[in-house]
Amino acid sequence: MALKDKVPEEVFTGERVDLSNLKVFGCRAQVLVKDHSRKKFDAKTVQMIMTGYSTNSKAYRFINLEDDPTRIIIARDATFMENVSAATKEKQKAAVPVSKKDAVVIDLQYDIPGVSRSITQPEVPRIADPVAVRIPVASSNMNEEESGSVSSTTRASSPTRSDSGENFYDSVDVEDPTAEDLQSSASVDLEHPVAEGLESSRRYPARNRVPKREKDMVYNFHVSDDPDPISVKDAMERSDKKFWVEAMKDEFNSLKVNGTWELVDRPLDANVVKTKWVFKLKVGADGSTQRYKARLVAKGYSQKPGEDYFETFAPVVKMSSIRLLLALTVEKNLSVHHIDVTTAFLNGDLCEEIYMEQPQSFVQEGSEGKVCKLKKAIYGLKQAARCWNQKIHEHIMKMGFSRSKYDQCVYTKNYKDIFTVIALYVDDFYIFTNKAVESRTVIRQIGRSFKIKDLGEARECLGVRIERKSVNEIHLSQKQYISKILEKYGMLECKAVSTPVEMNLRLKSGEKNDNTRYQEIIGSLMYLACCTRPDISYAVTMLSQFNNCNDSTHMAALKRVLRYLKGTAELSLCYKKCNKPLVAYADADWGNGPDGKSFSGYTLVFGGAAVSWQSIKQRCVALSTAEAEYIAICEVAKEVISVNGLYSELTGRNNTAVTIFSDSQSASKLVYSPAIGKRSKHINIRYHFVRELAEQRVICVKYCETALMPADMMTKGVGKQKHVFCTQHSGLSGGVEP
Repeated sequence: MALKDKVPEEVFTGERVDLSNLKVFGCRAQVLVKDHSRKKFDAKTVQMIMTGYSTNSKAYRFINLEDDPTRIIIARDATFMENVSAATKEKQKAAVPVSKKDAVVIDLQYDIPGVSRSITQPEVPRIADPVAVRIPVASSNMNEEESGSVSSTTRASSPTRSDSGENFYDSVDVEDPTAEDLQSSASVDLEHPVAEGLESSRRYPARNRVPKREKDMVYNFHVSDDPDPISVKDAMERSDKKFWVEAMKDEFNSLKVNGTWELVDRPLDANVVKTKWVFKLKVGADGSTQRYKARLVAKGYSQKPGEDYFETFAPVVKMSSIRLLLALTVEKNLSVHHIDVTTAFLNGDLCEEIYMEQPQSFVQEGSEGKVCKLKKAIYGLKQAARCWNQKIHEHIMKMGFSRSKYDQCVYTKNYKDIFTVIALYVDDFYIFTNKAVESRTVIRQIGRSFKIKDLGEARECLGVRIERKSVNEIHLSQKQYISKILEKYGMLECKAVSTPVEMNLRLKSGEKNDNTRYQEIIGSLMYLACCTRPDISYAVTMLSQFNNCNDSTHMAALKRVLRYLKGTAELSLCYKKCNKPLVAYADADWGNGPDGKSFSGYTLVFGGAAVSWQSIKQRCVALSTAEAEYIAICEVAKEVISVNGLYSELTGRNNTAVTIFSDSQSASKLVYSPAIGKRSKHINIRYHFVRELAEQRVICVKYCETALMPADMMTKGVGKQKHVFCTQHSGLSGGVEP
């Protein structure tokens, strides 16, 4: 019987077959990453290529060419771009290394006009069967002193990065090879993970299987920089594995000495949290290697709320507080010392009863069925940061310090003529004092209770380089970070521009498409804008409105910011001894948002440079320029209360009003006018609290000409000459104009 353009099933059953789940083979797709598998600023989706359908579940099969092409990802939640193939450029070609034994073979090749050459898959040598060699380490039972031998239970059958046992997608599984495909499993020794000769005969001897050739040749997907290891197996396959081994041993010994857990029989009904090794090569602000760091973490996402944890919040010092303290360092000729508490989170005391699996590669021989009952907090637990913060807070208070009301991680101590401040960011201590002997005293007091590392004079803070060029001058910069993001996004050789945003630029929402790269660039720039570069704050804030609806026009505007950074990478915030009070500048650009809302911007200056700044879109639609400027004054007044409050605690000066400059005479008069006229009767009552601040002489609003307003660059794109003026009056110096 003729099928007449019908599939056999439809002819047999008489019912129309649902083909809605069929997708174009090889098309690109955005695979969803579940909430608990990503951090706040991580991308919500990962771009992959659809290669088929799962045989075990109602889901699709994907590969990620930019991560590990041999790893098959099974996922259900994805958005498909069936009109976009895996090759988005004519000359782009992806050749995935294949192995019939240990990997699912995917070979994507695309025709390149004018090229008839092909890629020949090189013959892959076979890896010898792995040998189990035990590592002598200390016993993981924290109540015993005897040492034991442990061996890893990690599989060594496939030297790919997919065997980490980790999965970063909920409802996404790694499709393992069949039993016939697997090599014999054995324990992996940290010193000799596989048979001798592995490094010379690895199944994948290099990350880039296909070398780069002329422009008309085939290109291979690859990662430009060698990332940190994602698993024990990955770390053991590297040339620097001995450093990672030592890092793991140091971490395990720290846990043992600290008495973090005790081994107990596995409870029947308890929730046992799994563990993972995390590796990080720590580098300094100048890009130099500082140390290899391995950390054992608990998979906190498997904890049950209300049972395994309750409160989780823990404060950290604000960046504006750090900048204010550095400005005061110049003003009062203070010294700044930096110390780090080793394995800080392991010092926190747990209130909850939590069980955890034994660490991979350190399972105690003869106690394989036991689990760790945590006596102290460990990294990865939901409440770990809070437990540590409570512990160190109690310790600092016992040392005679007082906690600031305006920043919970700033502690002050005044004794006779000795002035000391501690700024705490998780486990990093920045000690400011006018007496060097007091700094050593504080370090000894902290060292009695915690294992610390003395890093000497502070030269780096959260990736920001601190350079004290003289007693009266401190510079903050992020040149190394700028170079990294330019390299990451292929803009190292771009042509520099003189301003981050074009004048009178008005963007509208674009189409909803693949926004991952756009969002990544925004996130990278946001960190820079928050730490040392107020000159790009407006550009980043304005462009972030289009995170989910951008097109080539928005990307071009975003790349302009990178081009601007290319020419101004040397710019730094320069704090000098000038004996001038804290002042603030507020500005607004009426109705310049795509939804009719205005942008507010402010800058607080002390010590010749900005200590706090912000560019933000207003919450409501202002009906006039005066109203928009009035709202801007309100925004900066809130920050003035916080910064000036901390300044008063640090200096003891609390009776001087902070001057706020505005380039709107109408808004300035509105602050001091109690009358509510027909043009101001609709203004939300929340903004009128500036009148009370003015009456109490907390603030003093004054008029400033627009041509002399440094906050102008925080609300709009300005010309080169005005932009240079704004950057200079915000304390940015040292850059070479493009």
